[in-house]
Amino acid sequence: MRWLGSLALLLLATTAQARTEPSVSAKASKTRPTVGERFQVEVRARGPQGTAWTFPPEAGDEKVELRATPGATSPNVTSRREGRSYQAAVFAVGEVEVPPIKVSYRLPDGGEGELQTDPIPLRIVSVLPKDPQERKLADIRGPLGLSVGRAVYVALV
Repeated sequence: MRWLGSLALLLLATTAQARTEPSVSAKASKTRPTVGERFQVEVRARGPQGTAWTFPPEAGDEKVELRATPGATSPNVTSRREGRSYQAAVFAVGEVEVPPIKVSYRLPDGGEGELQTDPIPLRIVSVLPKDPQERKLADIRGPLGLSVGRAVYVALV
């Protein structure tokens, strides 16, 4: 009777593994960065055990720059997951989104495909102080005059 329970558990685990469809997701470490501020975007891929994943070295568009962090892959064969970390920076203001990141895969049975992450909405915040009193222009001193005599100018000519 005990072996029947073990067999049922093994069958259930095998069926669950076979049903695992490849999927990818992305998460940003910040959703309210300032212009040009660096932050991390983590891309996670999940699929059947033995799936080979290919992440792009760079991604993004004219507003968002994404570069893969060297050596920042995290394969985990036992849980059928793999990930890649990207260093991101935004060069726009207002409402911006991290564009979808395309990830290719090859299944253990030879099937291939490509998935993409969902866009990540970002709200770019100002670097100006929040208090309106602190936003006033400050007086700046003009350039200082140099007291160089005629002898220096004559010597240069």
